[in-house]
Amino acid sequence: MKNRIGLSMVEILVALSVFGVSAMGIAQLAMTGSKRGSLAAGASQQSAMLLSEFARATAVPAAASLPGVTCDTIPLLPWNFERCTRVTNLNTREQGISVVVQPVGTPASTSVVNGTSVTRAATTTNAPFRAESLTVVRASNVGALAL
Repeated sequence: MKNRIGLSMVEILVALSVFGVSAMGIAQLAMTGSKRGSLAAGASQQSAMLLSEFARATAVPAAASLPGVTCDTIPLLPWNFERCTRVTNLNTREQGISVVVQPVGTPASTSVVNGTSVTRAATTTNAPFRAESLTVVRASNVGALAL
């Protein structure tokens, strides 16, 4: 029998197929992990905005908090969030503060491509999150603010 040096074509094909299957599995795991990490970061940002707005709203004395709704949009890549705070005087002794943070659509934009103006329409939502809210009722001394 003759001694041979090297690998046969079949051995090379088997090794390449094993490597290819394992590489595809690892790539799929990496993509899934990246997607979940991005979603976790967005949910964390949403919770942080909710709690910071709530802390800001409750730090203001009740007498200085005017009833009404205040909303603003916070662009945090890759998502945009709308934050709304509602202050209501429930009665002469209680004041309610509600904070809602929800994902909003990407705003419409206009760009110029080859000398032609192209408008991209706004989307209705751009994140797989639902609106989060927080409500508290606190004692109120509604009236003149004593300084």
